[in-house]
Amino acid sequence: RSLSLDLFPYSLNLLSALAGALTLANVFLMVRHWTGTPLPGLIAAAALAVSHTFWRHAYIAESYTLWTSLFTAELLLFSLYLQKDKRGLLFGAALCGGLAFSVHVLSSLSLFVYFCILCVHCISRRLRWRDFIKATGFWLLGALPILYLVSRQMLASGDMQGTLHSLCFGRQWQSSVLN
Repeated sequence: RSLSLDLFPYSLNLLSALAGALTLANVFLMVRHWTGTPLPGLIAAAALAVSHTFWRHAYIAESYTLWTSLFTAELLLFSLYLQKDKRGLLFGAALCGGLAFSVHVLSSLSLFVYFCILCVHCISRRLRWRDFIKATGFWLLGALPILYLVSRQMLASGDMQGTLHSLCFGRQWQSSVLN
């Protein structure tokens, strides 16, 4: 066996662990931002750090901790955008959201909430519609990897419904989710 084959699984596990650590940092920063003091952030991050399920996913090659790191980064940036009203924070949140969607379709659950908040901001003139469209572009840029794979699979198989079901539930979980 070559050394590169041995390093690949190790690298994937290391990526999961690093993403878990990034998630903890994001949780700390979010809670500190919301409360204005570091102690609640430390408590929240420590509580997550000793959570069995969280670290179970952090030391195996799974998409969950990579998704949580991107999702918590998205939440942190969006929360900062709402407070500071800086468009760059919104665009960063949108990019993280698109990347998170590329990692796990669970990110689609928050899209409607963001859409409603941003529409209210546009209607109240707190946000320009063109910035809303730019944010959508950043989200699409982040989602490009999964959008490419889904498009490629649809073209190869000709089965749009099957491809979308696979995207949402995976092939082996469809019957469990949809009963």
